[in-house]
Amino acid sequence: MSSEFSQLLLTLLFVTVGFIVGALITVWWFERNRKHEKAEQEAARLVVEEGENTRQQKYREVVRLWRDRKTNRLVVDCSGKVYPNLSSLSDEQRQSLESVIREWAVWLGLGRHSQKTTASPPQPAPVKPVPVSVPQPVIITPVPQAVPPAAPEDSAAQTMVAQINEIVQSRLPGSVLAGHAIRIIESPRDGVVVWVNGTRYIGVDEVADPQVRDFLHEAVAEWEKRAG
Repeated sequence: MSSEFSQLLLTLLFVTVGFIVGALITVWWFERNRKHEKAEQEAARLVVEEGENTRQQKYREVVRLWRDRKTNRLVVDCSGKVYPNLSSLSDEQRQSLESVIREWAVWLGLGRHSQKTTASPPQPAPVKPVPVSVPQPVIITPVPQAVPPAAPEDSAAQTMVAQINEIVQSRLPGSVLAGHAIRIIESPRDGVVVWVNGTRYIGVDEVADPQVRDFLHEAVAEWEKRAG
């Protein structure tokens, strides 16, 4: 009887020690994984902060553009402050934005700093008139009619691309490209789109014909001169 009781106590002792050792191993393993995950998160945070600091040292934020979800209008974010319209900007801020827009136009391919000069087209030789005999014309005095003046468009209400396209259309009939269908539009997905005789190009610099490309750059330069 005493021998069986001793074996029972020894068995209980082994079970208890095994349970305690297992619990200690489990706690140690859990703490080890938790410290490892915490070290990885800290290392990732340091990498992100280092990259952000490097970007801030290398670049300077100029302006941010936001779109109002309710009105679908663009708003400007300068130095952390949102401006809903042009009248809310100061003169200095407006001049700074105009300068950025001109640089952005060059970046988008709507203009370049150095413009190429195109040779003027050769003038046709004068044709000597041949005298012909015509009957005496009947002179009819025309009655003058009042022509209503065309209402000028508000250039401030137009987009930059629309103003450049207006310059293109006004210069096209008197150029060597008269008779060609050339148009510049603004696409929400592709940005500036140029149509030349039914062919679509993304950006001015992608136009295949160098003569058309130079003509468009001259129109952009005239817009920059007017805007400046």
